Amino acid sequence: MNEDDNYSVEPRRLWEHEDHLINQRITWLGVSQGLLFAAYGVVLKEKTDPQIFESIQGMLKLIPAVGFAISALVLIGTIAAGWAMLKIRRKFNKEEKDIHWLGVSPITTAMGLFTAWGIPLVFLVAWGYLFCAC
Repeated sequence: MNEDDNYSVEPRRLWEHEDHLINQRITWLGVSQGLLFAAYGVVLKEKTDPQIFESIQGMLKLIPAVGFAISALVLIGTIAAGWAMLKIRRKFNKEEKDIHWLGVSPITTAMGLFTAWGIPLVFLVAWGYLFCAC
């Protein structure tokens, strides 16, 4: 392995680490949101039984608040990972103008990050609406 190979291994390793963190956060978000929406549906179903609903009606505010908080945390985490990826690209491109060591263009990266940021934003809006609607 020559020096040029070592130069491209480190940024790729750092880049992949941040990419994996984004994937983990979005996966956690999907699982948690699915469970929370299911729980919210169960609570709504109990509206038809006033005796049971009286004891669990606080959940109509708590579940959306938790969903909103998780979505916000995942959004913050994915923005942080995107920021780290930008710093990695800038650091290693200062000396080497060729960005092919990553295998992706900056535009492709941006489009991927918009998705990673958009998914938590959609859940933030949905939970915010449900929180205010109750």
